Amino acid sequence: MTFNYIMISEVKTHYTAEHIAFTLLTKEICHVSSITLIPQIYNGDIYNIAYIDIHSYCDTEAAYEFIEHIKYGIFMLNHDNDPDNVWIFQNNIHNSGQLSVGSFTTHFNHDFNSSIEEYRPILGINNDHYSLNEALDYFHFLNEKWHSVNTAFERRQIEDMIHHLDNELRIHHSLLNSQHVTIR
Repeated sequence: MTFNYIMISEVKTHYTAEHIAFTLLTKEICHVSSITLIPQIYNGDIYNIAYIDIHSYCDTEAAYEFIEHIKYGIFMLNHDNDPDNVWIFQNNIHNSGQLSVGSFTTHFNHDFNSSIEEYRPILGINNDHYSLNEALDYFHFLNEKWHSVNTAFERRQIEDMIHHLDNELRIHHSLLNSQHVTIR
């Protein structure tokens, strides 16, 4: 039994449908056909519920493990090595099939899955990719988060991510202004 309709009940609003689809692809779990992000309020904060329609699963151990966990309840995925950023996947319990809600739904085609770096040229510290807007949003988010952490260790981790993202944004800017260098 495969699970073609899954969900994440709490996704921070700065994560886009493209980021979720790309994460699932780079973790070698699956190819996504669509994601619908529905805003909700939870404990006074705004989050999204992500309804994910799976196009196909990868032929990998990661995909097999994912399916086995979903079969028996949930799968927890730490998607950017920050202990606070864990997505909890489960079988879609809110509706029984595809969900398409206008601008809340992002549809993906095979071109997205095969040439993701073209759309997401900014390389993250954990080999994840971001669009320019996502990278800028994440950069600002990390700067704000730096002020709220209490330990020097946490600050150093965030500083490393900020420094890396800053370098990548500078590289991207240089590549865009260069006529002799191809985008990596």
